[in-house]
Amino acid sequence: MFLAGMMGTGKTSTGRLVANALRFVFADTDTLIERRENMTVNEIFARHGEQYFRDRESDLLMELCEQDRQVIATGGGMLAVPENLTLAKKNGLVVLLTAPSGELAHRLLYRNDRPLLEGTDAVAKLAEIESRRREVWATITNKIDTSGLSPLEVSELVLHSYREWIAS
Repeated sequence: MFLAGMMGTGKTSTGRLVANALRFVFADTDTLIERRENMTVNEIFARHGEQYFRDRESDLLMELCEQDRQVIATGGGMLAVPENLTLAKKNGLVVLLTAPSGELAHRLLYRNDRPLLEGTDAVAKLAEIESRRREVWATITNKIDTSGLSPLEVSELVLHSYREWIAS
């Protein structure tokens, strides 16, 4: 199972809960890349640029798709790449977590690990990023608006989507 969406939608916190409920392995792609590169995402962006990071995401996705029984919290842009989204869909359920830009900016207010938001108006930047990803994400049929919901409530909705997906 793959959780997609903008930064701040709750992919990691929800993913951990869903993985625990299903007794699956949990993987956060940003964390895995940071460990492999021995740098934070911010450092990777600063030293190598965004494209380098996106290439590492694509490489990691191919590896993860070879494994079963896992919940993968993808980096915000990983499944905004059409080829990556197609690969994920072939290998499991993809659930898009959403929330309005204003709510995401509030959730991320005190975070300093979001290189795409550095030195910008967070609400405007989040809206612009989401706008660029909208066309690709529109092809994801399972969407959950996380606005005003706790990670536990979101995880219950994701589990419901998963059970429906398994039954179909």
